[in-house]
Amino acid sequence: MTATTPAQHHLKQATTWFVALQSSCVDPEQRRQFERWLAASPLHRQAFSEVEQFWGNLDALKSADL
Repeated sequence: MTATTPAQHHLKQATTWFVALQSSCVDPEQRRQFERWLAASPLHRQAFSEVEQFWGNLDALKSADL
C-alpha cells in the first residue's frame, strides 16, 4: 500500500467536490461546505481549478473529430 501525498489528497477531495457539485440535487448546505473547503487553503482552490481544467479538456476531446 502506498502513501498518499498531500497534493494527491487535495486532488481527490477536489474531484469529490467537483462530482458532487455536478448533481442537480446539491443543496445550499453542501454548497456552503464546499465554499468553506475552498476558502480553507489556496491548495484547495488550486486542486479544484486543476480538476475543472481536466474536465474541460475531456469535454474538448469528446467534441473533437477524431
